[in-house]
Amino acid sequence: LNADEISYLTDIDLDDNNLVGSLPEELFELGSIQTLIMDSNKLFGNIPSEISLMTNLNTIDLDDNALDGTLPTELFNLTKLEIIDLNSNKFIGTLPSEIRNLVNIKFLQLDFNYLTGSLPAKDILPLKNIFALTLESNELTGSAEVLCDVLNERRKNYTIYLQFFQTDCAGELPEVYCPCCSKCI
Repeated sequence: LNADEISYLTDIDLDDNNLVGSLPEELFELGSIQTLIMDSNKLFGNIPSEISLMTNLNTIDLDDNALDGTLPTELFNLTKLEIIDLNSNKFIGTLPSEIRNLVNIKFLQLDFNYLTGSLPAKDILPLKNIFALTLESNELTGSAEVLCDVLNERRKNYTIYLQFFQTDCAGELPEVYCPCCSKCI
């Protein structure tokens, strides 16, 4: 099959299929894809910048693989995304400021990777529909206090705003200061 023969395909669900290898280039030519689920496989390599071609993408679930490299900025420019589940991989680098472009995001799960740098709380602040934000077991530092400051006000209009918020905020000297996290690791 080539991309022309399946140009109207909207959903790919290949979770837990023992798939081995990198994400095929042809996958990113499928601009009609709304849901991409390939979690719990043995995928490796990076998410290429060609992810930007998947402009209709609503859900990307690639957790529990061995994907690595930095998270491409292009991923955070896909404004239709509501679910990003990339936990339990080997991603490195920082969370880009473009995270603020995910205006429809509800679930952002990046836990159990190797992300570093400061938690971009001010860039997460514009995400008014976010329900779940999991960032624990990375090497992020800083404070989530700006998110906590708006919590009660945002819950007046969206009662489940940040109901599930986890980061490395446990202990006497936590990596991330988070007085409103639902769970500190």
